[in-house]
Amino acid sequence: MPDDKAKIRNPDRDRINPNEDYELQNWAKHFGVSMDRTQAAVKKVGPMVKDCQTSSKEAIDGHRYGGGQGNGKCNEDG
Repeated sequence: MPDDKAKIRNPDRDRINPNEDYELQNWAKHFGVSMDRTQAAVKKVGPMVKDCQTSSKEAIDGHRYGGGQGNGKCNEDG
């Protein structure tokens, strides 16, 4: 049975879909990090925006203040 196009919901703003480049690009811009870093954060901590935002901020702060990769959650190497 096909999807009912009359039942369109609002996009889920609490989650990041790592399979959609436009979502990664938009969230990366929002977080102020690269798409790769955003994708790595989703892979590491899951798709919830609040978790990825915390992870991205820690990585940014770590780079800004010479602390390496923050807590490593956004590090592509794991």
